[in-house]
Amino acid sequence: MNKSKQGENKFYLILTALSHCLWLGVKRLWRSKLTCLPYLFSIGLMTLTVTVDHRFLWNSHYGIEKDLPRFLNSLFYQVPWVVWFFLFMITQLFVWSFLAGIKDFKQRQEMQRKLEIVGLKGADGSYFKILAVNKHDEFKTTVVIKSVGIGIEKYQQKKSDIESSLAEELDSVTNGANPQIVIMHLTKRKLPTLVKYSDLEAQLLKPHSFIIGESMKGVVTRTLESLPHLLIAGTTGGGKSVFFKQMLLSLLKSTPRLQLYLLDLKRGVEMKEFSELPNVRIAKSEAEAAQMLKMIKEEMDRRFVYLEKIGKNEIVPERDKMDKIVVGIDEASVLYSKTKSNPSKAHLINLARDYTDELAKLARAAGIHLIFATQKVSKETLDTRVQENIGGRLCFRMNTMTNSVTVLGNKMAFELPDVKGRAIWASGNDFMEIQAPFVEEELLKSEIDSINEKFTAKYPCFNPMINFNEVEDAEKTNHLPDGN
Repeated sequence: MNKSKQGENKFYLILTALSHCLWLGVKRLWRSKLTCLPYLFSIGLMTLTVTVDHRFLWNSHYGIEKDLPRFLNSLFYQVPWVVWFFLFMITQLFVWSFLAGIKDFKQRQEMQRKLEIVGLKGADGSYFKILAVNKHDEFKTTVVIKSVGIGIEKYQQKKSDIESSLAEELDSVTNGANPQIVIMHLTKRKLPTLVKYSDLEAQLLKPHSFIIGESMKGVVTRTLESLPHLLIAGTTGGGKSVFFKQMLLSLLKSTPRLQLYLLDLKRGVEMKEFSELPNVRIAKSEAEAAQMLKMIKEEMDRRFVYLEKIGKNEIVPERDKMDKIVVGIDEASVLYSKTKSNPSKAHLINLARDYTDELAKLARAAGIHLIFATQKVSKETLDTRVQENIGGRLCFRMNTMTNSVTVLGNKMAFELPDVKGRAIWASGNDFMEIQAPFVEEELLKSEIDSINEKFTAKYPCFNPMINFNEVEDAEKTNHLPDGN
């Protein structure tokens, strides 16, 4: 009895596999209508030839009809040739589809086996199911998976194990239209360990654009409109400061009307290269930083009054003759860290946090954008309300899993190779490993000198720069002037 059941099960599995191969072949034929036209033409020609040969083969000149039973003679001679044509056509299509499906079936089975080794399972112990393996070219492969109870986070956590099992790089993991569908993007390309800014700057094609870096899918760029606020995080020596500078350089080159306000509490040492530009202002102390943020917040309020007056919902620089404003905050953890030892600084920090919160929530529509660069991200150094309004995050290598989870919500930054400039780019729920561009100090200085020479007026922007000065009484009276 057991042997009988085993035989039935084996027969069922074989029949299922054969029917699966046929179905996969039919789907490939249907999906590849244009590429399969030569094959269909060949099949049609072969079918016509076989049909004609069949009619002549049984022709009376051969005398074969005398040796055949009567029903066969009736079958071969009385059935119209068109019927035989379609019969041969369907048979050949069946065989072709089956052979084509075998390749897809083997690919899926092999992918299923390799991924099961990794140990991805649902809470009830169930495995995923491979629905499709699509090879786009010799480098890129997309794997479509029915993944009930196994979210994309588990695939991201198993990234190194998956790459080891498949011998390919896991570029990204995304959800399909159905949340139960997971799509893995694999590539055999390797990210370069060094990407120069000079090799990528030609990608700055759109106004207000900047370079993120090179990924497995190519060069990644973004615009201020698509990404109003940005966070750059990473430990010392990972490439955070270099990326910050090249991003500012990218914005200066791609944005003809830009006002750039930088907060550098190291007395302006980190941002000294930009200090000579007429459309750049640098705050060098807590008092200057708080005053700068206060005045930018007031500029935001003025722009909202203007938008209400003209009946529009956002600033368009060319239409409204108002400049894009970018606020870059270097080492945000220093500016926003709370302190109890110095009441004067504590008050200024609280003011800076409040102004930043308002700008993060509302400034995008006013054409004002924030860039934060910091080693450490937490609610103590960067308010949770501010973090919620940051659409894009670039995280370089982190020394601890906790820091990576704090910035990205996963451990991908902790698992990055120890390559300077290697980072994880996160936008929404999409995570991408990139190699950030490196800009040499000499090139940075040369580019800034070139930008400086192009300014032909005192104020090359639509509007005068917002002037601020450190107020001597600010630290004494623990408050900033109203500025009204």
